[in-house]
Amino acid sequence: MSVPVVYSPRYQRSGLVHFERFEWLHRQALAEGLVQVNEPQPLDLEDLRGFHADDYLDAMRTGARPLAQSSYLPWSEGLLETCLAMLGGQLHAADLALGNGMAFNLA
Repeated sequence: MSVPVVYSPRYQRSGLVHFERFEWLHRQALAEGLVQVNEPQPLDLEDLRGFHADDYLDAMRTGARPLAQSSYLPWSEGLLETCLAMLGGQLHAADLALGNGMAFNLA
């Protein structure tokens, strides 16, 4: 049985070492033949308006501290791209799970 899994190379754009595990999980799952990989569309920062304060979203766009620092991770354009890709992956995995009964986002 093949399980739908969501993964994107964009999950690696942050340059942070601990995000490298997503690539490893992706390779291992493919090698085992256990998954059907689906690539998500990243969210746009504007998609998050209404869920987050405008000041926070503006800080994420520009890197303004302290709001742009997320979970003690240093802000970068790569981190923002990674976060938006991961959020898109969460939504895509939820859609797949509704249709298949199960799905996973590797992020």
